[in-house]
Amino acid sequence: MINEDQLIIIEKRRNNLFKFLEISQKKEKLNFYDNQILKNNFWETPKKAEKLLKDKKEIENWVKQFNKLEEKLEEIKILIELKENNEEIKKKHDEIISLLENIEFKKMLSSK
Repeated sequence: MINEDQLIIIEKRRNNLFKFLEISQKKEKLNFYDNQILKNNFWETPKKAEKLLKDKKEIENWVKQFNKLEEKLEEIKILIELKENNEEIKKKHDEIISLLENIEFKKMLSSK
């Protein structure tokens, strides 16, 4: 059974990732990029446009991974609250830990 301490540890790791990955800033940057893409002159400088799209894609990947982590964490909280069977909770816990480790590892290897 997943206990409250384990959930707290996961939430702390999630919070640290949120800060370390600068998720708020990334979301703001995505909004900025979206506004740039909508401008009429966006494709007038193709290299600049391509770089922006590449940067946007990279940022989107980080935000998507973090959002997936958030969803999994909410799912396990609901399962615990509903007192679902331990096997299902354990499965979700393992998924969250795997996702956390994957994101942390990718960030460690990333230059940005």
